[in-house]
Amino acid sequence: MRLSSLMPFAIVALVLGNIVYLGIKKRATGRLNKRNPPPQNWDKHNPSTVVTLKPSYPRAFLKTFVWVFILITLFSGVAPYFQGKVVSLEHILSPAIIGGLFFSFLVTVLFTPREITWSEESIKIRALFPGSGDFDWEQLETWSPYGRGTFLIKFEGKQAFQISPSGFRKKDWKAFRSFLDLHFSNKKTLFWVGVTPIRFDKK
Repeated sequence: MRLSSLMPFAIVALVLGNIVYLGIKKRATGRLNKRNPPPQNWDKHNPSTVVTLKPSYPRAFLKTFVWVFILITLFSGVAPYFQGKVVSLEHILSPAIIGGLFFSFLVTVLFTPREITWSEESIKIRALFPGSGDFDWEQLETWSPYGRGTFLIKFEGKQAFQISPSGFRKKDWKAFRSFLDLHFSNKKTLFWVGVTPIRFDKK
């Protein structure tokens, strides 16, 4: 099968994926704007402010599905081609749909908290895995500075939370990250082995 014959599948996957994603993003943003007020600007000192972030689970599921579907579609078509195998549309779409559903379910159930509430004194994370927790900021050990993929944050006596930002509004998640960067920049950790941070200092 020629590489050029795979291009229609790739183009269709990309176009459909972007159409679905943009539609989901528009609807989810509208619902969340009505339900949750935008968080405060954390560059301004306001210790009494409490912010609650609640995700849209359909948005988290569908956004993850779109990207996984696109990636598996491309790799399912291109990789077998270079191995000299015949590739059919059925063989491409089946793993893409199954993989998309599996990873979307995983991200939505395990890595999307029900709620994140924080102030300048404390934070509450309501999550199925590794379980909910209420913490003072003094208990913060470390957090990952990465904006995409899985975000990690660890508190004393608790396994690190693995959080997917896909279900949250971009500006809300940015406000949360800005708060951490403003107050706890010394707690950033670039290197992680699974959920274990690798730090070269003890601060």
